[in-house]
Amino acid sequence: MKRIHLQGVGSTIWFRIAKPRRTTRSLLLLLAMVLAGGTYASEAPATVEDVHRLFAQYLATGNKVGIGSLFEPDAVFIAADGTTIKGRDNVINALSTYMGISAPIKTLSRSIHINGELAMTRSHWKLGEQEGVALETLRYDKRAGWRYVIDNPHGR
Repeated sequence: MKRIHLQGVGSTIWFRIAKPRRTTRSLLLLLAMVLAGGTYASEAPATVEDVHRLFAQYLATGNKVGIGSLFEPDAVFIAADGTTIKGRDNVINALSTYMGISAPIKTLSRSIHINGELAMTRSHWKLGEQEGVALETLRYDKRAGWRYVIDNPHGR
């Protein structure tokens, strides 16, 4: 018996493949779900640098579930115009305009300060011709790894 584990935003899905002849069919169904945007496997970031790496990866591939996995459910995102956006789903919607852009985002962590399960970071980022200095607060969760509590990509 083989199990495949996928984790999406707020949910975990286990597929149990009991018979070898059904393996191909089950994997094709799983692939169809992924391609349709239903669910993507996401990894739990072990370090703050992992959050930046995964953020760039998920943004480049348009992986909304992956991006969502990097934010706490009640996370706050500060938009370019200074608007405060609250809640994981709203943050995903705000970031969706940048997803799948041909220019990858590059992030250089300038300072990372960790106290227990909280981290404060300052990083320089560049996306195409846009660039800025981000101020971020993250929290560590044993299951989900590091996740954004506050993401302020323009340092306002």
